[in-house]
Amino acid sequence: MRTSATPEVEDATTALGWAQQELPGAVSTWLRARPWAEVWSVTAPSGRWWLKANSVATGYEPRLLQLLADLGSPLIPAVRVHPDQPWSLVADAGRPAHEAVRRAADPVAALDFWCVLLARYAELQRAVPAEQLRGTGLPDASATALPTLLAELLSEPDWLAPALAPDLDDADRARIRGCGPKLREAAAALADGMPATLQHDDLHDANVFVSTPDLEPARAVVIDWGDASLSHPFGTLLVTLRALASAWGLAPEDPQLAQVRAAYLEVWRTGGESPAELDREVALALRTGPLVRAASWRRALGTPQAGLAWGMGAGTAHWLRRLADGLAVG
Repeated sequence: MRTSATPEVEDATTALGWAQQELPGAVSTWLRARPWAEVWSVTAPSGRWWLKANSVATGYEPRLLQLLADLGSPLIPAVRVHPDQPWSLVADAGRPAHEAVRRAADPVAALDFWCVLLARYAELQRAVPAEQLRGTGLPDASATALPTLLAELLSEPDWLAPALAPDLDDADRARIRGCGPKLREAAAALADGMPATLQHDDLHDANVFVSTPDLEPARAVVIDWGDASLSHPFGTLLVTLRALASAWGLAPEDPQLAQVRAAYLEVWRTGGESPAELDREVALALRTGPLVRAASWRRALGTPQAGLAWGMGAGTAHWLRRLADGLAVG
């Protein structure tokens, strides 16, 4: 049963009707509602699909999926997208990596899986045209847009209020409000590096799926592109390496994480860039990346009041504090 706090989706009944037209004989089961989307499981004669009805704030996701599918990206599962509404049907893609790729069972295979996957993802980032990404309505979180994103967040002080961010103290709030000059400096340096492109921004082992018994990384797919933005490509590493460190019980400087990072960066060395040059850009992207995450939470929730109502408002403040921390030591 749908909850009373369903997000503002354009008539869910009509979305279900569209799914029925696309998949005759299908049976839909409501799964969950979030401020940014509503999701159903759809069992059809052709197999299981997932119907996602995005809210207005994340309505670019189906258009992005269609673009990536049209480009023939093997990282995207089979997808059907409504031509006008922010609705998509995504084919079931198997098991999430956190279930299928168990490092405890085979550490070497798990490491290889992520090295290959991130290299494939980097190839996609390099291949997709920025202008076509803009045409989908993908949010702009490029280096030149970062100061504006921070100003917009700080113009809504309730994101930092105790009701939403009880873990912040007055010193934290002051540091966040005062980090603009250092952000502008870091953003200016970042703008001299790789051009902005597709950045998933939530690439972890619950958004990577495998369908083959042998866990072939070359056939894994990536789902849930609702946090994606047009931003510095290396910002991806902020979430990915953090999630792997947590899942594998490793310190951030562990050589295994360095190996995953190196496999990703190797794809970007086509212009003769040195490891030192790429490392400089990674450092800048990781330092400014928390702002992209904070802006994503703001976009998904809409307002601080919605964040409070859904019990999700702390995410924006969490990433803003990480931003201030990173800029302070940069």
